[in-house]
Amino acid sequence: MPNDRGGVKRPLPAAIAHESLIASAPGLTEDQTQLLRSSWVVHNLGRLRAPLAQLDLTSQDHSALARIAAHDVEFVNAVAGLLARARAATPLTGPPHPDT
Repeated sequence: MPNDRGGVKRPLPAAIAHESLIASAPGLTEDQTQLLRSSWVVHNLGRLRAPLAQLDLTSQDHSALARIAAHDVEFVNAVAGLLARARAATPLTGPPHPDT
């Protein structure tokens, strides 16, 4: 595929290595798929999915994770940290207390 400079546009090596990760997020538009091919977004997506391992995720869940992964690193770090802490937490034994 030609690029703006007349040369051939080649995918990033990291994108090639992560095509199966991209393909496992059904329901994405072409623009979202192109965005996922950047290596930092793919890395972010892996970090967000790690605490969700062995959970049944819907295509909506995968799409939401993909949108979150496209944000800046500080935001992704915060969400990944929340997911990891929630996964590691002891389940509640009663109804949660409302935030006041």
